[in-house]
Amino acid sequence: MKTADIALYHAKESIGSSYSYYSIEIENKFRRNNQLEENLKQALEKDEFDIYYQGIVDCNLERVTAAEALARWSNPELGDVEPSVFIPVAEKIGIMPELGLWIIERVFSDMKKWNCYGSLEEGVSINISIAQL
Repeated sequence: MKTADIALYHAKESIGSSYSYYSIEIENKFRRNNQLEENLKQALEKDEFDIYYQGIVDCNLERVTAAEALARWSNPELGDVEPSVFIPVAEKIGIMPELGLWIIERVFSDMKKWNCYGSLEEGVSINISIAQL
């Protein structure tokens, strides 16, 4: 029954496919997704997210005039998880609005600190999920 459930789950997740056969690869993917979802649900509470800033250089001025905020997740169990992996899962399980709000608040807090040292002329861009809107 367990393997049939895993194959059923895989068939439902596959675009354009109405059936699936069980394989160990499918089971491993299923277990990884479950582990990812469970860890992601607790990641905000455990302060596992961080923001990295990628500078945007104005070539005419030859200096950084803006930045892009990039969310990163480092989990003790899973290691560094790529945004392309955790963001769709966050949207799927419904925590993207909460995560998005944390990102916005963190960026504003960081920008407030930077104003003491001079601010970026063009500010900081933040990518927002459609789930956030």
